Amino acid sequence: MGSEGRASIEDIQETVQMKRFITETADMTEAVGEKLGARLEAGDIVVVRGALGVGKTTFIRGAVRGTGCKDRVLSPSFTIINEYAHNIPIYHIDLYRISSQNELVEAGIFEYLFSDGIVFVEWGDKFPKLLPDKRIDVFIERIVSGKRAIKITLLDMKNRIWELTNHV
Repeated sequence: MGSEGRASIEDIQETVQMKRFITETADMTEAVGEKLGARLEAGDIVVVRGALGVGKTTFIRGAVRGTGCKDRVLSPSFTIINEYAHNIPIYHIDLYRISSQNELVEAGIFEYLFSDGIVFVEWGDKFPKLLPDKRIDVFIERIVSGKRAIKITLLDMKNRIWELTNHV
């Protein structure tokens, strides 16, 4: 920490790492997800945010494939949680239909968040105070003429430096 308890620029740069990608197709969005998935480790939590239909599940499909998992990835909008078989357990959680913290508890979400698996959370921005500080945030937004911007931010993960290229 810098003087007087304030974070210095170096502290901030070590704690927050960010990369931005522009994709033009669903295949490109999956490819960016795959690059991230290849670098994930047990205990990682990836929170994927963005408007309805922007490509959150598409991105996660690529990330799951990047881990080496061969399971078919589908949106867990109605089931809330999908589990994928892999040497590291993979959990895909969708909070879109969850409306209260009580529902989170009933669904067992916290057990997944603090597991030794890799956890993907769609719509995590609905309950931001309940998410761990140490996580990977992915924000996907539509930009001009069908393109999407994907911003991947590593939060409180100062020992994890990834070499992600800025193009797919």
